[in-house]
Amino acid sequence: MNKKIVFGLAATSTALAMLPLFAAFEAHVVNVTAQIENALAVSTAAIEFGTVFPQEHLNKSLDVRLSSSFLTEGRVDDVNYFIRQKPKCALTNEAGTEIIGPTATGHIILNGQGGYTIDCGPAPLNPTTGQPLPGHWGVLPSLCEYISKEDDKTPDNDGSTASFHEPFQIVNNTIQWLDTHGRLAKSENDLADNWTIDLAVPCFGGFCAQDWENFVHGINPGANPADYTQPIANEHKVFDCDLWVEVSGVSPILGEITLNPNYQPDGYVHEVMQINYARYVAGDVDFTLKDANTDTTYYQFSGHKGVNPGGYFEWSYRDQSPAFGGAGDYEGYDSTLLFPIWAADNTIVPAGTPIVISIMLTPDGGGSPHTVTYNYTVTAEDVLNADHDFGND
Repeated sequence: MNKKIVFGLAATSTALAMLPLFAAFEAHVVNVTAQIENALAVSTAAIEFGTVFPQEHLNKSLDVRLSSSFLTEGRVDDVNYFIRQKPKCALTNEAGTEIIGPTATGHIILNGQGGYTIDCGPAPLNPTTGQPLPGHWGVLPSLCEYISKEDDKTPDNDGSTASFHEPFQIVNNTIQWLDTHGRLAKSENDLADNWTIDLAVPCFGGFCAQDWENFVHGINPGANPADYTQPIANEHKVFDCDLWVEVSGVSPILGEITLNPNYQPDGYVHEVMQINYARYVAGDVDFTLKDANTDTTYYQFSGHKGVNPGGYFEWSYRDQSPAFGGAGDYEGYDSTLLFPIWAADNTIVPAGTPIVISIMLTPDGGGSPHTVTYNYTVTAEDVLNADHDFGND
């Protein structure tokens, strides 16, 4: 932190006149840093089918796995992602039968009337002359409709898209992508997905085999075979498609703590602190609520908990640690059980007490534990009618 105070008055100025200027000419600089890593490791090597023939059905694989950085980061557990198909642009010879230069992903540009164009960007230039490279720069015939994304079903938590489909549609002047969704999770021991990318090769013009319809329906019963024949002009050309693997969400092991310091669970005047948090994986939970000054433990819980995005603990501002000793696991409360507790312990945590809340979760399966903490100072309003028990979900 840099702190700079500038004095802009002569020495004869009074101290009273100088005081407001301290704030006016003060600057504080806070440095913010982060190391950004990829959550997924995906091979970007081209999937090449080479020369193929109508109605061939060929398979390749695409490996998607959690990155080493994600695996070693204890704070996070799972990644949701999707595979999206996009048009491909390239510099080809004039006949379009060979790629002879750079390639790029084509971007869909809506025209506001239900249609679209594909923008390939500017044609590549010769770095020496600054002139366009020889050849044809444009969109390649699309292979996207003919390639599948089939999950490995280990476990069965991913989507699947068969060949003979539309990779996107324009609906109400918006692009609706046909994405194939995937998920990887450390807590489920699902660290990699081995996708099958199969190519069902189209036929051209009126030269399709008699069993073309059976070929299409055998792969995708809902497809219309007539929609997936290619014009004879595209015969011999290079077809292509870009597969984009994009992360749509990352879940932490634990969500951050939020407090409801004046929770009234039954509508009565029962001042209770509700400590909310999310458990995105199952595991052993260790909860402590302590006096930050004296290290006195007011509430402690250890036990196994399942997945619950709406997890919580409840604690009254009455110091009940002598009565419970941190051993209880209470679901809601039973007022008949509270009477002896109230009688045994009438100590109320005083206003102004600083407390520190700590929740640690150790995932099932031996994952690394993660801890979230929260600091809070008890207010006079909090302890006005502190006469409730504590519990947790």
